[in-house]
Amino acid sequence: MNAPASKLYPYLHHLHLMILPVFLLAACGSDTETSETDASADPMSSVAAKREESQGMVLLRGLPTLGTVNSVAIVELDPEADDFGAILAEYETPDIDEPLHHLYYSPNGRLYATGLDPDCSLAEIDLSRNAMGDPAINDVTCLDTGGQQVGEDILWHPAGGVERMFVTFMGGTGQSDGGSVGVFDM
Repeated sequence: MNAPASKLYPYLHHLHLMILPVFLLAACGSDTETSETDASADPMSSVAAKREESQGMVLLRGLPTLGTVNSVAIVELDPEADDFGAILAEYETPDIDEPLHHLYYSPNGRLYATGLDPDCSLAEIDLSRNAMGDPAINDVTCLDTGGQQVGEDILWHPAGGVERMFVTFMGGTGQSDGGSVGVFDM
């Protein structure tokens, strides 16, 4: 029988959950590209890769009535796993009043999130691996959006010989219809 997602229960009401496979975290470390020969030489690398196939990044909205705060987490998503639903790593964002909204991996492997908070409408999530090779969330840094607020969608496209990040915003900067597009060099 599947283990319940009891650690997630405080978050499930009013939870806007965006899940991205954590195996994409492979791009966050400098030693992540290995050949098939390298993987067979290091049995731990294949164990870590198999473990990550069932994990996902999620954005959790805190509920003050339950004593929880907004956070970014790595969660076990395999319903057959003994620890199904367990939060494997979590980085709380108590200084961000409204939750982060959507997760996006850039072409160079960096993780970004759009946000509902006017003071944090775009953030970068710093990922790495701990000493055991497990993915770890180190920091969430709010980026300057030049007054644009409530980030929604992100896409990357080369423009003028530079890879740029285009972000849609639902408000800010005095636009009469409230929407805007931010262009960022990344």
